[in-house]
Amino acid sequence: KDLLKGLSDKSMTDAIEKRIVAVGRIDSNKNHEMLIRAFLKIADDIPECSLEILGDGDLRQQLIKLVGELTVGAEGRQDAANRISLPGVCKNVADRIANADIFVLCSNTEGVPNTLLEAMALGIPAISTDCPCGGPKDIIRDGENGFLVPVGDVDTLADCIYRLANDDKLMTHVSQNELKTAEKFREDVVVDEWLEMITGVCTK
Repeated sequence: KDLLKGLSDKSMTDAIEKRIVAVGRIDSNKNHEMLIRAFLKIADDIPECSLEILGDGDLRQQLIKLVGELTVGAEGRQDAANRISLPGVCKNVADRIANADIFVLCSNTEGVPNTLLEAMALGIPAISTDCPCGGPKDIIRDGENGFLVPVGDVDTLADCIYRLANDDKLMTHVSQNELKTAEKFREDVVVDEWLEMITGVCTK
């Protein structure tokens, strides 16, 4: 009970130097289980990292229980469990993730994910599944302004998180390119593109 309460309510300690975050409704399509399993694969190798999944949904309590099942009784896993947080709904998402180090989106399917664009606009190095209908792939150039991993591939996601977490130069490189990408999705830019398209159609 203490472990489950901690996963729901606790704030990360000052000892954590790097934060991995995810944002979204906690349901089967968002596949946060993939992220939890990937984090636990490398948690012992990146003790300076924490994982925080912001949002609520039908599977939140199930995921909290899963963390307990995967870590209770396993040597060294109590520490890993203590670095995973599922605090529920957060009204100030941008403020909450602003100082995060890695953003992860693990969805099985997505259009153009707003949370991914918002994280990139904040310069948070992002990892996303290369999911249909292909929205993330339209935004991310793999290895340049983020990373794409196969849907459901826990091992590849774990490797990608580990690589980013241990390479500050790579994180900076990705962050800088993300900020350039985000410029293309500014409201005024998108509105101008729509107006140009509509004007072109009307002219014809």
